[in-house]
Amino acid sequence: MLRWIARCVALSLGLYAFGVARADVGDVNGDSRINVKDVIRALQYAEGLRAPNADQLRRADVYPVVGTEGRALGDGRVTLADALRLLRYLTGRITRADLTGEIRVDTLAGSGAEGWFDGPGASARFSYPWTLGLDAEGNVYVADAYNGALRKVSPEGAVTTLAGDRSTPGRLKIGYRDGPADRARFNKPEAVAVGDDGTVYIADAGNHVIRQLKDGVVSTLAGNGQPGFRDGRGTDAQFREPTALLVANHGLYVGDTSNHAVRRVEWNGTVTTIAGGGTRGYTDGPALEAAFVNPDGLAFDEAGRLYIMDCGNLFIRRLENNGRVTTWAGDGHNRAADGPIASASFILPMQLDFDASGNLYVGDWGAQAVRRISPDGWMKTIAGTPGQYGFRDGTGAQALFIAPMGVVVDRRRNIAYVADTDNQRIRRIFLPRP
Repeated sequence: MLRWIARCVALSLGLYAFGVARADVGDVNGDSRINVKDVIRALQYAEGLRAPNADQLRRADVYPVVGTEGRALGDGRVTLADALRLLRYLTGRITRADLTGEIRVDTLAGSGAEGWFDGPGASARFSYPWTLGLDAEGNVYVADAYNGALRKVSPEGAVTTLAGDRSTPGRLKIGYRDGPADRARFNKPEAVAVGDDGTVYIADAGNHVIRQLKDGVVSTLAGNGQPGFRDGRGTDAQFREPTALLVANHGLYVGDTSNHAVRRVEWNGTVTTIAGGGTRGYTDGPALEAAFVNPDGLAFDEAGRLYIMDCGNLFIRRLENNGRVTTWAGDGHNRAADGPIASASFILPMQLDFDASGNLYVGDWGAQAVRRISPDGWMKTIAGTPGQYGFRDGTGAQALFIAPMGVVVDRRRNIAYVADTDNQRIRRIFLPRP
């Protein structure tokens, strides 16, 4: 009966004798092809009509259970889900990379030469792109730090300058000035985030303020241009080199790096400290008594817990819903070790973001790699090789980076974008679809 059903489905789709690319994963029959016969065999295993040996089990167990002890695929058994996933592959609904769990890296924009130039991806130039933001249409926003500019990259790779003083042809002016976007000045903007209404927020680290771009005009939301540590509204508040932004829960969260604190900014510009007390150190406990060293990247999980990249301490900390800060990942050692999060380690981690499946991605600047922490608490290097510097597109460890600082995940399209800072490029990591 199962064979007849699968044959009818395959004939109706014109696939029975067609087959697809040569493969190992998914090639259940071991005939160097994936075709409907493999779907039938997987169905038989799932229904208990046949018993797979170890090799057949490995080939047929294709439904992803991401992160199980660092593996990208499989739960150790063959179920109907595995057979349906093979059928999705045959009908073109998922790719070969999706099926195998392959991680592929390419370049979206940037020629590799430092400078300022708008245009198609391969000809555009950046000057140390720091971190990234993302809008609902899949456009990537770049905090172009040393150009003192906010840049935008379309899904096709076209680069434009959204804000920055272009009054002098061929270069941008650094400084601090609000006003029309093409006359506004920044001083080392290091973070960017996009609100639901399209407002773009910029952490202007060198000016110690939080700016916003709305309707073509740049204004200061909070801070007064002087470094300090003070809560308050608008210009009454002070920051010291803010380098991380996150739009969430009807507010803006700020990694106030050199104040060793995490702040929250309301839409009216009111600033409140939510974790850390302005003194560097390492202490868990009640949020305002906790201590950090240069907190940077921020991300919320589905349960509403805030993850804080504690760069100087080499930990990921977590602000729990009960108002306490705990240490969630890392062992504090300066190395790039994968494994269970309690013993895994970073070299110089920066921005972080979640995908739709609850995996947390980390741009590990010092390791020259992008790391992933799965929901079951396992860290794995998914792109780049720790300690190897360079520029190369490719799969997984074949890809090379130099200082990949920013990472933001397009959850709808299963793409992680990376600010490959010292390569002056924006890279893409194509993540396997479930």
